[in-house]
Amino acid sequence: MADPTIFLPALWLMAITIVLFVFMYRVRVALVRSGEVKASEFKTYENEPSQSRKWSRAISNQFETPVIFYALCLIAFVTSSVDGIMLALAWAFVAVKTVHIYVHTSQNRLRYRQPIFALSLLILLLMLAWVAVKVLSA
Repeated sequence: MADPTIFLPALWLMAITIVLFVFMYRVRVALVRSGEVKASEFKTYENEPSQSRKWSRAISNQFETPVIFYALCLIAFVTSSVDGIMLALAWAFVAVKTVHIYVHTSQNRLRYRQPIFALSLLILLLMLAWVAVKVLSA
């Protein structure tokens, strides 16, 4: 039987993405209200202020490797390949991505972001391998 608990880490990551949108919106409104930028600057984003760009890049990142994560969660669910290892890997990916988001939106130091990203990629690769093994052995 398919185990829907695989969607809990996916839902967590989706919620974080929505929170990022809220923060970006608040920053952009504050920039316009303070007069630092004109609202029209957000039409093309060519001259987007760094305070806003940080948030928009963090959001963009959530539509890169997490897309593969979501697909793997769906494949695992549909093929009844969800087990303790898959759940642990899914939660590990989400935990590492959460830390990555925090580092990106706070101090934004590549010295810390890069190894955190690399770890999330490794976990994603392990998830892919695990799902492939489970599907091929079914």
